[in-house]
Amino acid sequence: MRALIDAVTERQWSEAVTLLELHWPYYFNAHLAQLLDVLSALPPHMLAQNPRLRVGRDYLVHMLTDGRKSRVFRDVAADGAARTPMDRLADLTAQSAALRSAGRFDDAAALVDRANDLLGHLSGQELREVTHGLADLQHHWGLTRELAGQHSAALREYASSFHHAVATGHIVMQSMSAAGAAWIHALAGRTPSAREWLSRMPAPEPDDCWLRSPPAPALFTRTLLAVDELDLDAAQEWIAQVDISPAIERWSSYRFLRAVVALYRGGARAELTDLEAFVADVPMQQAISGSNAAMLALTRHALFLALGQSASAERALHDEDLRRSGTMLADLSAVIDARWLAHAGRLEAARRIVVPLIAEASAYPRVLIPALFIAGMGYRAAGDKPTGNRYILDALHLVPVHGPFHSIVADKRRLFEDMVAEGVLDVSILEQVPATRMPTTVDPFAALTSRERETLLHAVRGRAVAQIAERMFVSPNTVKSHLRRIYRKLGVRSRDELVDLAQQHGYRTSRA
Repeated sequence: MRALIDAVTERQWSEAVTLLELHWPYYFNAHLAQLLDVLSALPPHMLAQNPRLRVGRDYLVHMLTDGRKSRVFRDVAADGAARTPMDRLADLTAQSAALRSAGRFDDAAALVDRANDLLGHLSGQELREVTHGLADLQHHWGLTRELAGQHSAALREYASSFHHAVATGHIVMQSMSAAGAAWIHALAGRTPSAREWLSRMPAPEPDDCWLRSPPAPALFTRTLLAVDELDLDAAQEWIAQVDISPAIERWSSYRFLRAVVALYRGGARAELTDLEAFVADVPMQQAISGSNAAMLALTRHALFLALGQSASAERALHDEDLRRSGTMLADLSAVIDARWLAHAGRLEAARRIVVPLIAEASAYPRVLIPALFIAGMGYRAAGDKPTGNRYILDALHLVPVHGPFHSIVADKRRLFEDMVAEGVLDVSILEQVPATRMPTTVDPFAALTSRERETLLHAVRGRAVAQIAERMFVSPNTVKSHLRRIYRKLGVRSRDELVDLAQQHGYRTSRA
């Protein structure tokens, strides 16, 4: 470090660049703040000639300053063609990071594809020359793919970054890439793999200046695994430890986990207010693109459920942006939607959602297991108990392999009791169901038929009987019959009371 500082002080720029290339992992592991000072001191022409160093500088600025003040990476391609393979890789990474910060996740991922293609065509000698920098670059590539919703590809990037970090002694990247891999496995529901990656994170030494707190994805992983086990005190403690500023690009995952904890522990109103204030400060493209769109929808869904606003919760999961969020999160959103419908007693609608998911979600136990349960419950409710039982038994076989998933099975005690009484399950299964009370919200509108719900939506928006009849292609008397049944099921006596109740549950009304 003294040699590097002396080279910068004496303006021996070439010597400084050589030292940075030779000892980058050491500087990154032990002297982050001084490394940023050195990179900031390099003159523009040296950074232009060495794009990888400018990528490193911008990344350290992002890590060591308040991320909310520093969301944007610079698109800092050097003038003319980059000189070496490492320069070309760094240049593509810098451009990708700039696009990522602008919320253009698909475009950013396309540049990562180009970088991987370039890497795949390097000669043996060129590969040896770039090895020292690959851990940092591939971690960037993993984050880009994660935010683009390409979770399987992101996992490969994080794993490759980790192995290169081990080979070069890059302790920081070992920790960050292992944490990124653990988080993706946890989100997919692959608990043993998530725990394995957490165990690969190097233990910090007392004088490790880089470790102000564990990497955010590691704390995300521990939070979600604690929720799965219904260890809610631990979940609250883990998420409270997150310092999101150095990892501000992961804001949507952080907000999602805070909402999940609030769903169980309370505080949803304050959390929703804080969320909307935060999102108002996020560039729009960031909020409506890639995995952020899905995470934001899931976050709002959880908070609206906790507040009893069932209509708002349902709308949150039907956002058009979810279709562009990547397979895993889109499937997760769909199964959460189905789970909500099942809780509301709409098992046939829930079954129609999950049956197609079962064939394509084998890599995502967090999707597959609840989908199997919901499909089984739907078939049983429709009178086909043998088919329903097969789905439920498949789910129960998967739970101990990938779980525990107490948060998924805890609300199914009544179902298991029925299957025990029928001789399908052994009574010992009831001992495995946690006694924790699951968060529930009463949806008085769940008892309505589809036509009654359609009538309700028109009525609470102030439309007269004749207008509703015209829009629904039925007679006014049919509309009146629907309204009488709606009033009786909901326990209201007038249109005003109906609108009041609908507003309380998040329906859009004529008063909105």
